[in-house]
Amino acid sequence: MPLYQVDIADAAAVEHPTATYGPPRPGDLRSSLLNAGKIVRELGWRPQVTLE
Repeated sequence: MPLYQVDIADAAAVEHPTATYGPPRPGDLRSSLLNAGKIVRELGWRPQVTLE
């Protein structure tokens, strides 16, 4: 059996759990954003790879 067929059969046989979310807890982050501005200003560092 070719490897891609094994992968397809495996994916079909695996049970995928459903995520359950509760209410936010104290201290949980509501959102997270990346801003390299401070390290650029303080150290002159610039990222080499974009996230796009």
